[in-house]
Amino acid sequence: MDSAKNIFKEQLLACFFEDNWFASLETALTDVTEKQAAWKKDDALHSIWEIVNHLVFYNTRHLKLFKKETLSSHPHSNDETFSIKEGESWLDTKEQLFLVMKEWINELEKTPDEQLQSDVREDNNEPWISVLLNVTIHNASHVGQIIYIRKLQGSWSKELSVS
Repeated sequence: MDSAKNIFKEQLLACFFEDNWFASLETALTDVTEKQAAWKKDDALHSIWEIVNHLVFYNTRHLKLFKKETLSSHPHSNDETFSIKEGESWLDTKEQLFLVMKEWINELEKTPDEQLQSDVREDNNEPWISVLLNVTIHNASHVGQIIYIRKLQGSWSKELSVS
């Protein structure tokens, strides 16, 4: 059986870069324009851009924790992680997410399996293996939301679907 780190690496690759059982985020964001990224069916729902910002926030935060780096302040609510910053470009936001995901994959490649059994922080008993299970499920869930939004917009091409 593969090591835990290889399993997580494969899960991150499947979520972000490799079409497998479902379309990857890279495929889900293919040819998405800034206008499409900002589109909302109504104010109660998030846009693709907001979801990508949310993914950038949480994947960056967990990566910094994993690397034992200092975290910046946490937003007051989960809703704040979806916000689009003034002056931020769609292409920069998208690139930022792919960079953090590539960094996650590189970090996992050089990580000893024992680190995945260690606790995220000394003040809790949650091991990294548990956190990474949730990170990969969280990412996959949002990929599905993005594809659904594109279908609502009429911007999803059947050629992008996994058969």
